[in-house]
Amino acid sequence: MPSILPVSSLRSYTEVLDDVGPGSPVFLTNNVHGKYAILEM
Repeated sequence: MPSILPVSSLRSYTEVLDDVGPGSPVFLTNNVHGKYAILEM
């Protein structure tokens, strides 16, 4: 299941980055619309 979080969750970015893994991106939303994706390289 994809991880979908609001952009404001980046205030505690270490918790957000802990959710990122191989094949498991974190999607960030801004005003309910998809805005960014964080992927592991």
